[in-house]
Amino acid sequence: MSKKLTEELAQIIRDEFVHGLLNEDGERSFPTIEALAKSHGVARTTLYRRSSDQSWQIQKNQYQSELTQKLDSERMQKMVSDNKRLDDCL
Repeated sequence: MSKKLTEELAQIIRDEFVHGLLNEDGERSFPTIEALAKSHGVARTTLYRRSSDQSWQIQKNQYQSELTQKLDSERMQKMVSDNKRLDDCL
């Protein structure tokens, strides 16, 4: 039997779908709607309908783009810092 999809539960599931989940190693994974429906015990069709109505996939794509840009920026800063340190050693 499926649980009722309350607003609170829907928000928790949306956050997990859009922002992903971090494991013990700090790696982020993005579960599917089907996996989230199963893990939270809600009806898959209800969750698919909610995610479609509220554009979760678009939100997820935007978040992933922002996250990628942030990580790229951090990598660039680290490379600049490393190169500057190497230049100073020479």
